[in-house]
Amino acid sequence: MSLRDGLKKIGSFLGIRKGDTVVFLLSLLLAFSIWLIHNMSLKYNETLSVNVTAVSSIEGRMEESASTAEVSAVCRATGYRLFSFNIFRHHRDIKVQISPEDLQYVDGDVFRITSEQMANYLEALYGSDVSLEHFLRADYLFRFSRQEYKKVPVVATSHIQFKPQYMSADGLMLEPDSVLVYGEPSRLETLTEVRTETLVIDNLDSPASGHVRLEPMRNLRFSESDVNWSIEVYRYVEQSERVKLHAINVPEGKTLYIYPSSVNVSLRYRFPLTPELDTDIFYVDYNDYIQSLSGKCPIKVSELPDGILSYSLDFNYATCLLK
Repeated sequence: MSLRDGLKKIGSFLGIRKGDTVVFLLSLLLAFSIWLIHNMSLKYNETLSVNVTAVSSIEGRMEESASTAEVSAVCRATGYRLFSFNIFRHHRDIKVQISPEDLQYVDGDVFRITSEQMANYLEALYGSDVSLEHFLRADYLFRFSRQEYKKVPVVATSHIQFKPQYMSADGLMLEPDSVLVYGEPSRLETLTEVRTETLVIDNLDSPASGHVRLEPMRNLRFSESDVNWSIEVYRYVEQSERVKLHAINVPEGKTLYIYPSSVNVSLRYRFPLTPELDTDIFYVDYNDYIQSLSGKCPIKVSELPDGILSYSLDFNYATCLLK
């Protein structure tokens, strides 16, 4: 019996005339759609499974695990969500970014994550709008191979301009100020620093902070992709003073003469403070004199009083003569 004959018999049984067949079919389709939408919107429990490659920044290890783990869990979700998951099941080889703090060292290259910690990555595992009932295992193991690395300082590349009468005492500060760099030993051997992308700040008149990316280097991986930066900014006033120079560490019975015996110093004070300047903080060191072939000694300064941001001298070396 054909489909047409079957529909005729059903229509005859239900008293549907030939002209009403289209209406009947549309009504049947509508009823089925309503039934399907209703059932698909309900929530069900189902076991979901994914094949996971762990990605983490464990010191001295490769970024991606060399092994995978099947992570299965009983989850609750709508029929729509479960249907979508099952349709794309053949794409369920995924990478999950896992915090190093959640991975416990076991032995050799093996690290462990418990199901309680794995629950923190539920959305990465199974997508959104999925609630966890329970995992089917208590823990999961991943193998992270060793990789050569080196710790190097981060150097800021920056162009910073201040508004008139504003400055920074300490300059740009980076956190962290060093990173781990992974790669081939031959590349790491000559590597001395990692630089940031150029940071440009204009008309600075107040403290500022932010983050800046590290300049990538071919075939090298960094433990951090960016660093935080901060800079303290102060308003200052500037004035000049004439201060005497004195000598330290001179042996008993000897005298070290300094020419000239005084120097002009330009001081930048943090506004509105005006600290008292100890005139004995500028000196030359006898130990520098005995190592000098020309008798010229660098002018040094002991600890500056609080509130002085910077200083500059008329000259940085004095001529010394021992008697």
